[in-house]
Amino acid sequence: MERVEDVLRENRSLHRETRDIIINSKARINIGTQKLLTQMYRERAGNGEILGFRDVGYSNYSQFNEDGVLEYIFALIGTTNKVIVEMCCGTGLECNAANLIINHGWSGLLFDGSEKNIAYANQFFNRHLSYFNRPKLKHA
Repeated sequence: MERVEDVLRENRSLHRETRDIIINSKARINIGTQKLLTQMYRERAGNGEILGFRDVGYSNYSQFNEDGVLEYIFALIGTTNKVIVEMCCGTGLECNAANLIINHGWSGLLFDGSEKNIAYANQFFNRHLSYFNRPKLKHA
């Protein structure tokens, strides 16, 4: 882990290389890697370097790289209560809140207009989370 942190500090262009790996990989970005990215983002922001959303985006559960963008934003501004609300959450497979809930311990209230989507989302979150960490899912 120390070696990875050293590499992150030494290589100013690493964010572009990381983005290439993320874009070309079908694998999800695990929580350890996400924590390292958060630390790197904070260090770079402390040095006055602001990255573009195209450089930080990745998708674990989101549709259009919002997982990485949200991680970057919260790395810079911090959090207060770690509660998220999402409308049109679908089945949970392509949901902007899912990565924050599954990998970062957020709680949430998720809505969708399809009863089938909510039923599937319940199954999806049951597979990924304990009963106490599951978001509240509502058909509305």
